[in-house]
Amino acid sequence: MSRAQGMAGEELAAQYCSNNGYSILERNFRSAYGEIDIIAKKKDVISFIEVKQRAVFWHDPTELVPFAKQQKIGAAARYYIAHHYDACISYQFDVMLISNGSIMHIPDAFRLNDE
Repeated sequence: MSRAQGMAGEELAAQYCSNNGYSILERNFRSAYGEIDIIAKKKDVISFIEVKQRAVFWHDPTELVPFAKQQKIGAAARYYIAHHYDACISYQFDVMLISNGSIMHIPDAFRLNDE
């Protein structure tokens, strides 16, 4: 997949968030620990969102985020929270799958071992 296709998919995901009551806090957040595609907030919960694109919907989109990637996202999320919020803020890890312009959003798609 080209970088342009990836950016277009992330744009669709960000628009979906905006249309569904989320405030976009960051896009393509990078730290020494990893990257998070979208960081959004709805009510009092921060969502760290991993965006994936495929030609067809996968039977379980969470399988598209392997354990090692989950760990990187988690480390980057901890870094973000430590530098922007009180450590007591509620957060979750979401997956958004983009396929032919359709979006499958899975809130709280995975949890880290230390949660």
